[in-house]
Amino acid sequence: MDGKPTRVSALVVTPYQVAHASGAPPFALRVECQGKVIAYSGDTEWTEALIRVAQGADLFICEAYYYNKKVKYHLD
Repeated sequence: MDGKPTRVSALVVTPYQVAHASGAPPFALRVECQGKVIAYSGDTEWTEALIRVAQGADLFICEAYYYNKKVKYHLD
């Protein structure tokens, strides 16, 4: 599943596994439609997968919990 694109109607959605203790596998998503790409991190701490998700995206929506405080499984 990780890194495998799936077509959903007019969208191509690619999940990338990230780091978060959620009880289910956590994923960041890369969504492509009509030549545009939206990338979404979801809740995660830093992981190299975020580079693959965001690379070349038109918009990267990135969760950040605090600016100057570290919280496990979240970006700062």
